[in-house]
Amino acid sequence: MDGTSPPKLPGDMVQLAWLRWLGLAWRLRRPGVVWLTAALVASWLAQNSAGWWLGEHADTQWLLGLGHIPYHVLRGQWWRLVTPVWAHTDILHLGVNALLLWLVGRPIEAAYGPARLLLIWFGSALFAGIAMLSNPQLQVTVGASGAVYGLVAALVALGLKLAPRLGPRMRWLMIGVPGLCLLTLLLLGGQHTDRVAHLGGAVGGLTMGVVLRPQFLPLGLAGRRRASPGWLRGLAWAGVGLQFLAIALANLHSVQGVLLPTLPALQFQFDDLRVRYPADTRRGTFHVASGRCDGDLTDGAWALRSGRMPCWPLPLSGALVVAKRRQLFTMDAGDYAALRKSAQTGRWVERQTGVLVSALGREHAAVVFADPALLSAYRASLAELATPAGEAWVPAPGAVTPAEASTATAAPGS
Repeated sequence: MDGTSPPKLPGDMVQLAWLRWLGLAWRLRRPGVVWLTAALVASWLAQNSAGWWLGEHADTQWLLGLGHIPYHVLRGQWWRLVTPVWAHTDILHLGVNALLLWLVGRPIEAAYGPARLLLIWFGSALFAGIAMLSNPQLQVTVGASGAVYGLVAALVALGLKLAPRLGPRMRWLMIGVPGLCLLTLLLLGGQHTDRVAHLGGAVGGLTMGVVLRPQFLPLGLAGRRRASPGWLRGLAWAGVGLQFLAIALANLHSVQGVLLPTLPALQFQFDDLRVRYPADTRRGTFHVASGRCDGDLTDGAWALRSGRMPCWPLPLSGALVVAKRRQLFTMDAGDYAALRKSAQTGRWVERQTGVLVSALGREHAAVVFADPALLSAYRASLAELATPAGEAWVPAPGAVTPAEASTATAAPGS
């Protein structure tokens, strides 16, 4: 030993040192993880108190303003690539992401430092946003899952970098366990899980973990920490500033409302009706109990003849349903007034909160059920689907329809 190189320790002592480091990394609080977790909670509180400045249905406006919608990203709203991190659908969604951040973020920060942790977080979120551009053009995605998956993938990258110096047990703890967790998380999830975003975030985190060099901040040494280079800290703070700018732009746009493209209309013939429906959405049967479109439907006319309700799920949220008026309404004065106005103007008319109506023929109607915050957007994007003025007839309340009159006339001779 020449005195210039550190003494070589027995292999079992090296593994014990790594195991102790890993244990300390999970137990000690790291400032970067604390601030990121606090930011997620603060964004949730802001989302739930947004009614104070955004008014009614503010929660939906927040989700639509910050959510990733490929159609809008491709038309210049670049901030949607990174803002979905700061919006969650419910407290469980937030809780799972915050818990994973707290568990995985601490060893990442202990190895890479707070500046690199922020870069891995923002880089993973950006990769997830880019990956989501492959989603359907009118799909909205929110949540920090992509960035969290990136942290898990970065832990795998760290283990791969250290693999030559790790024993079998440590390789399992730093590569095998997070790798299996990542694979399981990517495969699991409900019907609303955006696996494209998760995969994109994981690829981003793995890439950032390989490119960035660990610095292994000393643990528990009287607060001493090895400072990151100035340019790296500046890059991390630039990422923080970019997030604030993106959130500000998203909120300004959410006040203006979400614009949707005009949905092209196709039509099918049912007796004397020409029923228009969206050309690019799946068809199904509407179930009154669940309020959703279920099953597959290839013949809307057959559904109407069988008494069912043909239904077309709308791109962001809601459904377009066609049925007899008395299947859809109680036919009170408000229903008659809304349907008559629709027949006269040839436009969608708001019947009540979250409901647009269009009179259809003599006995039928087309109805849009959607979140109230989206009604103005759907009124414009579904304009081609409204029945043209003069093609529908709405009787006065209590009037006898021609069909009822012919039935009453035929009854005595039957």
